[in-house]
Amino acid sequence: MKKLMFVAAIAAMAGSAFCIESANTVGYMTPQLGGEYESLLYGNMFVPVSSADGSWQLSDVTPTGMDPTGDNIQILNDDLDAEYEITYIDAAFCALAKKDESNIGWWDMNDPFGDAESRLDDMTIAAGTGFLCGMYSGNDVTFTFSGEVANGAIQVTNSDGAGGTIESPIICNPTAKTITLAQIDAEGFDPTGDNIQFLNDDLEAEYEVTYIDEAFCALAKKDTSYVGWWDMNDPFGDAESRLDDLELAPGAAVLGGFYSGNEVSLTFPSAL
Repeated sequence: MKKLMFVAAIAAMAGSAFCIESANTVGYMTPQLGGEYESLLYGNMFVPVSSADGSWQLSDVTPTGMDPTGDNIQILNDDLDAEYEITYIDAAFCALAKKDESNIGWWDMNDPFGDAESRLDDMTIAAGTGFLCGMYSGNDVTFTFSGEVANGAIQVTNSDGAGGTIESPIICNPTAKTITLAQIDAEGFDPTGDNIQFLNDDLEAEYEVTYIDEAFCALAKKDTSYVGWWDMNDPFGDAESRLDDLELAPGAAVLGGFYSGNEVSLTFPSAL
């Protein structure tokens, strides 16, 4: 039953408002992230206009309904601790705090209205990665993501750029459409040590999913019809353990659990 409830939550986000504003694939999307769903992994399903690498800034996202005393987004480190707890201050909160509207924007939740270092509008987040939503006020929070629809595949890796790997990145669907795992090309997975996790509202893994490639099929003496996404706890199992059809809504994210030490990559399809 919990699995069905989690899929329903993802489906609700997939029904977000979406508008193509021109033939040039510019658009916006406004998923609801608060209310019933307190803790979700999420990211941007667009890229900034003319971005060279698809990275985006918090200023590319505009929320409504955030209570700066109870709602935040968290950028996690490799130990899954919050490196940043970030909230949004809107015009109403500025008025309540008797501050002018130049303070509207993203702030360190522990130092709102602080100095320049506490102002986080310019924080850059790599394409295909995201954040943890901590929406505890009970408000209905919506985020408006806007930009260009990515024209071409986007690859996300767990490389830290310094010869090492990141064990637990947050990986989001960076395309402006719902996709299945079967549409994501995976490389480098060790099915005995690497997985992606679909989390529920309690931040527990509803699914731990791994990828079996041709090399692992050969090692296990299985034919290549087994290539694809599987329940990590039952690889080569029955039909219920084959998870190629599991969906990711635009911007919805999973938690990487990459413990083999391999450099793993996930390549998302073009949204066009």
